[in-house]
Amino acid sequence: GRMNRDVDYRADFYSMGCVLYYSLLKVSPLEDLSDPLELIHAHLAKEPASPHSVDSNIPIEISKLVSLLMTKNVDDRYQSHVGLRHDLNQLKSLLSHRDRGEKGGLNELKFKEKDIRSTFQVSQKLYGREDSLSKLLTSFDSVRNGTTSKVLVQVSGYSGIGKSAFVGELRSTVSSLGGFYVGGKFDQFSQSRPFAPLIQSFQQLMRGVKGKRGEELGAELKETLGDNASVLVQFIPEAKELVGDQPLPLPLGDTENQNRFNDVILRFLKVFCKSTHPLVLFLDDMQWSDLPTLQLIETILNCTYLEYLCIAIAYRSNEVEDINHPLIQSIINISNSNLPIVSVQLGPLSKENINEMVADTFSCSVEECKELSKWIHQKTDGNPFFVVVFMNSLYKDHLLNFNFEMGKWNWNLESIATREITQNVVDIMTKRIKELPLE
Repeated sequence: GRMNRDVDYRADFYSMGCVLYYSLLKVSPLEDLSDPLELIHAHLAKEPASPHSVDSNIPIEISKLVSLLMTKNVDDRYQSHVGLRHDLNQLKSLLSHRDRGEKGGLNELKFKEKDIRSTFQVSQKLYGREDSLSKLLTSFDSVRNGTTSKVLVQVSGYSGIGKSAFVGELRSTVSSLGGFYVGGKFDQFSQSRPFAPLIQSFQQLMRGVKGKRGEELGAELKETLGDNASVLVQFIPEAKELVGDQPLPLPLGDTENQNRFNDVILRFLKVFCKSTHPLVLFLDDMQWSDLPTLQLIETILNCTYLEYLCIAIAYRSNEVEDINHPLIQSIINISNSNLPIVSVQLGPLSKENINEMVADTFSCSVEECKELSKWIHQKTDGNPFFVVVFMNSLYKDHLLNFNFEMGKWNWNLESIATREITQNVVDIMTKRIKELPLE
């Protein structure tokens, strides 16, 4: 949950790298840490010293292979067992010649030369969003380094355009810096349940602090909230793990009760929003937001003593075009308070973006898959979600195949080109729904 990527077989390559590292040096690639969260953070963010730099007797080629297995970015690791096996055999040959003092053999090992992924999986990298991503990262940095106390990032675009994945790119950056990244999603059919995405987010926050860090934050929460800690437990039952059993809060009138609730939430956030661990709160599908949640967000952003907080919201721009929409009115209110607001509008991917995505998916050059990419762009209008669904449908229908003899991917361009324009891929989605089990 701390990386914006699905976990797949390439995690096994990382594990293999850790095992080889220990076998070579008899030490863990990362310092021994008793706190599980600190250990996770180290695996995400800390690059271990290369085996050769620790022990110069270890051949540099072995050292490089181990480092490739352990690289943090999964797209930079080995993508197939075929490529890894090829390099291991090449490495064996190289070292055998070297041990015998022979001049023959390989002078230089070219790593990953035969590393072509035979398992179909559309590349999960972000494409065509470099400028927008720079704005997002800059916004977070401005909060982290104290340039501004809080910032609101609003990300808009059509359904399937990649808003959630885009904001999710912050996750690994925030985690690697020791911060918190949490998020919740509004539901079109649950608007009668106020604060639902905030509750989801704060539950994630509670579950993400364990061990020594959890004890420290729990003690600070109890001191900060005092007798009102019970209000927090009522709102987020998971908070009981940090603050312990609490008596029921004293009954108050409606106005006093609302003021107390707001105060508890603000003080709760203050504990988690620090220079040492800034907080990113992501609220998705804000076009379905409820009024109490919007009002609480305004209260949070207008709080004078709250710092190191970045709130990112995403919404479908075509569903909030009316200026009287509650979300638009809330954004106007926040803007009038002179709080920094960063706006990002995401559009469809270009032919070039899709060409790069397809090339990465099939481990080939952009020239090799240019014609295929052209048809994919034409069929999907560059919508990232539709691109993934369409490519998966082509693979399922055997129009994309891996040729093990040739060690490369093939595709049936003629059949792909004659496919009906997919009506925004509604027909594909309908087909997928019909294929679901009845239960």
